[in-house]
Amino acid sequence: MTDAYHLFVRRLKSEWGFQYRVIRTVVDDWSVFAYLIIPAMIYLILYYIYLWSSKPEWIYNIQIHHFALFLFVVIGFRTFRYFFDYADQLFLVQRKSWILKIRKYGMIYAILFHIVIVFLLLMVWLPVIYYGFGMDIAEIALFPVYTAFFMIPFLLLKKKIGIRNKLLQRIGLSTLLYVAGGCIYVGIIILHNLTVTGVGIIVFGLLNIWLIYKEPKNYKAHFVENIDHDLRDRFKVLTLLLNNTGHRVQNVRSVRSRPIIFKNSKQFFKVRSSANILTESCFKAFYRDSKYNKLYLQFIVVSCYGIFNLPNRVGCIFLFALGWVHFSISKMIWSQFLTSDFLNLYSWSADTLKESENKTMLMLTWPGYLLIAIVFLSASNCFLDVVIRLLASVLIFYVCIRIKTKKLHRLNALMIKLYKKI
Repeated sequence: MTDAYHLFVRRLKSEWGFQYRVIRTVVDDWSVFAYLIIPAMIYLILYYIYLWSSKPEWIYNIQIHHFALFLFVVIGFRTFRYFFDYADQLFLVQRKSWILKIRKYGMIYAILFHIVIVFLLLMVWLPVIYYGFGMDIAEIALFPVYTAFFMIPFLLLKKKIGIRNKLLQRIGLSTLLYVAGGCIYVGIIILHNLTVTGVGIIVFGLLNIWLIYKEPKNYKAHFVENIDHDLRDRFKVLTLLLNNTGHRVQNVRSVRSRPIIFKNSKQFFKVRSSANILTESCFKAFYRDSKYNKLYLQFIVVSCYGIFNLPNRVGCIFLFALGWVHFSISKMIWSQFLTSDFLNLYSWSADTLKESENKTMLMLTWPGYLLIAIVFLSASNCFLDVVIRLLASVLIFYVCIRIKTKKLHRLNALMIKLYKKI
């Protein structure tokens, strides 16, 4: 009969088998072992013996707080899993006792796993710790336990911050967590006191026990987000390998993720005409796409830098070119927007499309053009130069509007056909 423990063990075996198969894709050939791994292991073993026997001078130059900070960064950027899966939303989520037991087993496994990881790191750095830092055997033995007990609450807080907060809150809280956690962790190690380390182990050990056996108030509230976090952690090695072989893997977005700009569907226009609805839809669709926002921001930054370093006359010509490019990009965005499948469900009159196109081009162009014009004005040297540049900016914008809002129905039809083919 299957219970929560055997289900967790089965998932743990599946996880280790999956990671083993991922690593085998890199070292599947015997030549990798013969020419890379085995020579590297022999060299590292010989150099490790050399550190113990020769005791080079650089061992005594490493500061203990540098080593503690390095270890905190290595462990602090790790994660741990509850070993949940998407199928649990249908079956396992109804059994609260099973969910809580799997969560408890996951945390216990994370503690033991981090103890082993820290122990291996200490074995690598053991000559430096023993000779350079002057730690005795008792401190070295307690070091992995202290690190593992400290890191589990830290990683749990980091996981909750990443799941339950918005972007700006997540950045601020994560920064505060890393600063505070690093100060506490490094501070206790710098004291180099066996009693302080023992007290820290007891305090953080009790905290870990409380977190393991503490039942969450509503375990279903962020169940899907925990699953997303677990799957990202499972595929991180595979993602790293694929990204370094030319296959770009996009991170799985949380189901709760919302765009930074225009999160809510607030109306722009009081008059809800067909043209206004199309304009608002195109404007929001563009600014809600992070890929387009990144490219648009890069274009604005490069344009501002270029126009700031140009003289007056050349700057006016460049500003006209940028205004033309802005309106052209807006026209392309509008043409691509018209190829959307949901727009083809309705019939739009030519007058409605033309009116909406003019409004959309104007709304998409003026924010970026305004920033570039402000930079263009800030590069002036005197008041007369400011007036000339201001008049030139307004005139260039007006000319671009008049040129780009002419009735170019054939060009629009050609652009729409081109985007449909693409």
